[in-house]
Amino acid sequence: MTELTPKHFEVIDKNKAKAHEDRKQMRDEVAFFILNCNSYELQRMYAEFKRLRREVWKNKQKQLVLR
Repeated sequence: MTELTPKHFEVIDKNKAKAHEDRKQMRDEVAFFILNCNSYELQRMYAEFKRLRREVWKNKQKQLVLR
């Protein structure tokens, strides 16, 4: 296994910080959209949320069965 140097850790930390900022920006954009959308758009967003939640739950159940 490759030995990690301080330079490696610096790059890893920068990548983690960038990923965190990207996720934060995505959350802000989604929250802004939800707070400013009309009823129809909100209903569509909620339907998509439920679909994604079911999909994620099914995948987690499959992973537990495979273990």
